[in-house]
Amino acid sequence: MLKSITFFGLCFLFISNVKAQDHGKYSHFIGIQANPLFHQILSFGNPDPVSNPYLLRYSFRENEKDVEYSFGIGYSLNTEKDKDGLESINNSIDTRLGWFKVIDLGNRLELSLGGDLIFGTQNIRTFNIQAFNFGILDSTITKSTTSNINYGLGPRIKMSYSFTKNFSIGTEANYYFRILKNKTNVLTTNYQGDGFGNITTTTNTTNAENSAKEFQIDLPIALFLVFRF
Repeated sequence: MLKSITFFGLCFLFISNVKAQDHGKYSHFIGIQANPLFHQILSFGNPDPVSNPYLLRYSFRENEKDVEYSFGIGYSLNTEKDKDGLESINNSIDTRLGWFKVIDLGNRLELSLGGDLIFGTQNIRTFNIQAFNFGILDSTITKSTTSNINYGLGPRIKMSYSFTKNFSIGTEANYYFRILKNKTNVLTTNYQGDGFGNITTTTNTTNAENSAKEFQIDLPIALFLVFRF
């Protein structure tokens, strides 16, 4: 809680010290997805899950044309390990590049209409040991590696409300078409003893490739704190 309050305090301190100015021909925007922060401060029970993977977005705007070029990126890393010997590492990176037309709705509201090209990767590694020891060695080690890539395109709508010339809060909705491809490799090694010190090793490898197509819609649940400079 203290970290959240400190973060907001620094944000508003930054805003209060930026002089009101004419942004000229060009503007830059940095947006940070802030749903976990709002939930921690406001404590609204169980929050709605946010499927939008883009945690950070940057935009470059031509003010005279009301045209904006946008880049977004997100990274996640999850590791799990249980008492039964199963260990997994899951990391992913998602990126997008888009073009938008900016519309001033008045009353500090702004609407942006456009679309994105998207690309993402995901790597999942699991390691599992199963050991049975009743006086005779019988152990199996399973290593699994899955690599996924996805790419596509689709329209996106952004809406924002400006508190000052340099600070706003916004949300977005998109409808993306994706092509997904994945490769999986599973290596299984079994160690079998005979009770007389002899060990037999058996190795088995399985490879698989799959592809799919999907349409994904993200509703305007993700909230972004946006700084303009």
